[in-house]
Amino acid sequence: MAITYTWDCRTVDVYPTASDAETPPVTETDVVYNVHWRLTGEEIVSGSSYSATNIGTQVVSTDNFSNYTTFDDLTNAQATGWVTSSMEASNSGSVQAQYDSIANQVALQITPISVTMQISGSV
Repeated sequence: MAITYTWDCRTVDVYPTASDAETPPVTETDVVYNVHWRLTGEEIVSGSSYSATNIGTQVVSTDNFSNYTTFDDLTNAQATGWVTSSMEASNSGSVQAQYDSIANQVALQITPISVTMQISGSV
């Protein structure tokens, strides 16, 4: 079975009031400039669930408010789009690198290359 990936980008840092870089500048409230993201991957193999999570933050552009979304209307899907686009644009850790990292972590859970064992008997 394939890994199912889920982005959680619901925690954000905002400027209470900010203006964009356009002329004339547009001023908005609760402007998101940084997104705290969590990417989780899960795979079910023979009825067992294996999962891994990467977390981080991603700065998003506040240069242009022409397509501004008010904070109350912002969705996880939209914030995820901002994060993934910004990751690719700023070369801060490509989206594919995040997916690959999760896939490697899950694969090592399914087929470990090292395990910890306890020797039986008294001390």
